[in-house]
Amino acid sequence: MLRPFGILCTLEKMRSQQLRSRWLLGVLASEIIWGAGAFLPLLRSTTRSIGFNEKSTPLWASMPGPNPDDTTPLKDCLQREYTNFFAPMELEFYDPEVEFKDPLTTLVGVLSYKANVDLLAGRTLLGAWLFRDAGIVLHSVQDSGPLAVRTRWTLEMTMHALPWHPTACFSGVSDYALDPDTGRVRQQKDFWDSINLGPGGVYAPRPPLEGLRDFALQLSWANPERATRPPAAPPSTGEATAEAL
Repeated sequence: MLRPFGILCTLEKMRSQQLRSRWLLGVLASEIIWGAGAFLPLLRSTTRSIGFNEKSTPLWASMPGPNPDDTTPLKDCLQREYTNFFAPMELEFYDPEVEFKDPLTTLVGVLSYKANVDLLAGRTLLGAWLFRDAGIVLHSVQDSGPLAVRTRWTLEMTMHALPWHPTACFSGVSDYALDPDTGRVRQQKDFWDSINLGPGGVYAPRPPLEGLRDFALQLSWANPERATRPPAAPPSTGEATAEAL
């Protein structure tokens, strides 16, 4: 039979092992999160190196685009893309040099945009290892001004690469700016309710580190509420606007 001192030593040893295990899991999580972020520039350069030359004009880009005065085809396109998580992504609605910005990422070029979506959806080797069950729910799509469309959505994804398989959930809006000559999307800016929505319902850009911190907190093993926070209620039409950069 163990003496009381021996029991205390055994319990302390078990506690130390648990703390060490938690520390190792935290390091693993940090490496995966930072590795995924560091991979995006590599992904863009690899996309070009295997034959996708974004400087060349694709055949569909030389064809007439949607009517800039009628956003109905684009809104129908977005309905389809969100429903199927961009499988397929209808490239003919996007400018070849479309710019995409969200709290974590800035991309230029429609093929870089598509590669990023395929990564999140798990349609690439790295994406299949990192993520599971990615999906986006479209709550609304509407005109937000001349040559402008806004969508409101909720996005979820499970980080399969982490042993505890956390699910990150974001609600927010995407602002699409159309080219007045071609009618194609030339810029998309995503805003998260969790960090971009400020007083008066105004969306404002924030530093990328704030986006990374928000994402990391949702994935943290020590944060049991990471997947349970409800999406923010959609602001009424005209209530939330994006602050100009």
